[in-house]
Amino acid sequence: MLAAAVLTAPARAQLPFPVPPPAGAVVLPLLLLLGPMAHEFSRSDRERARELERAHDWAGLEALAGHALHEHPGDPRWLGLRGRARLFMGRWDAAAQDLRAAFDSGAARPAAERFDVGLAWALAESLRRGGGEVTAMLDVLAGLAPARPEPAVLRAALAAAAPVGLPGPGEGLVLALGRHRVDLAEPGWQAVDAPAPMPVRAAGNPQFIGAQEVRLAAVAAVAMPAPGGLPAGVLWLATNPSRAWGVTAWSVDDPCRSLPGPVLLAESAARGSQRPDCLVVRALDAAELPEPLHTLAGRLPPGEGPGERPGERPGERLGWWLAYERYGVEGVVQARLWLPQRRIPGPLAAAVWGRAWAAGLRPLADPGEGLSAALPPLRP
Repeated sequence: MLAAAVLTAPARAQLPFPVPPPAGAVVLPLLLLLGPMAHEFSRSDRERARELERAHDWAGLEALAGHALHEHPGDPRWLGLRGRARLFMGRWDAAAQDLRAAFDSGAARPAAERFDVGLAWALAESLRRGGGEVTAMLDVLAGLAPARPEPAVLRAALAAAAPVGLPGPGEGLVLALGRHRVDLAEPGWQAVDAPAPMPVRAAGNPQFIGAQEVRLAAVAAVAMPAPGGLPAGVLWLATNPSRAWGVTAWSVDDPCRSLPGPVLLAESAARGSQRPDCLVVRALDAAELPEPLHTLAGRLPPGEGPGERPGERPGERLGWWLAYERYGVEGVVQARLWLPQRRIPGPLAAAVWGRAWAAGLRPLADPGEGLSAALPPLRP
């Protein structure tokens, strides 16, 4: 298990129910913690940054850091925070640029802080297209903190990463879902019929008596592989096509409970029980996909669904299963996704990628028209 300080603990504490990862879980070290350098920020800056982090408001954290960098150009602390915000928004190229600059200009910073900045940069490089050549940085990080296991973990994951064999160039796919849309910009995605979601109940404001039933609509897609291979992705997403007016509380189970097997990451940024949310990331064999992804994978043409094949390498069917749910102001979003492990190199990168995916989905549960979401960029 990777041992590191984790900023998700105060985020979980916002919930009235505990959301600990199961025994044996690997928890991502959430990078660039404010603790080691908090004394060098003003109290108002520190409190505002922590408030934004607890809410997983990465756009707000990026704006806060950007304003500070306007006043203090090149400050490695603010570059690090802006890079971290961009990392959790799925903007790998911009994050890598900020984090590399923060590392290079922060030679006088404490070794532990430099390690976190450098690890964040290495993760951004490993996720972005054309990136991943981080051997030299991993050597530097191993020297800064010989006892930390993350450089070896990321090195091994990158060595095992390989192209999945997606189809050639083509158009992306846009899934329409009432007032929402989901953009799948990479070629290879095909829309399929989605298993219907169960309705949820919402308690209205004082204008309403009792609870109202909110019906959801779902969309789904599979990313087709090379002939005879496994799917390069399976996606299911549900939300309410029209606004659920006057919602004050949702009648739902804790979305972090009752998840099969050990997880890599389980966290919530909810402020209370009325509008819970949860992100879960875990490694899962394609043959063991839970519903509704199992049904979707079973709809692939013969020979292209999950299952062992002659010549298949050990671990070929392993992938990242991601689940996100949020019950927000007048809206719901429920999402499930499976991607082959080789599309996201290793557990550290999978947890970062999952956070960026959740950040893009969260607005779908808020009021507004014409809301859209997209998958964060993926390696080929």
